[in-house]
Amino acid sequence: MNVFSENLKRFAEEKDVTLREIAEKIGVSDVRMCKIANDETPLRPIEIINLLLYFDCKPTELFGNAFEGYFDL
Repeated sequence: MNVFSENLKRFAEEKDVTLREIAEKIGVSDVRMCKIANDETPLRPIEIINLLLYFDCKPTELFGNAFEGYFDL
């Protein structure tokens, strides 16, 4: 499991929400959300933005250092 998958599941647990609830909030299907959470499909830019807004976090908090230097948030 990669850093993003681990952090996504941790954020969901902390917020006490299911992947289905996250999917509804960010506008994707349950199946797509499951694939995103299991790193089986790449994220679209709008999904990245919606996840960051939903969890109210910085890119590095959700994706680790993968986005370090790309955003000044």
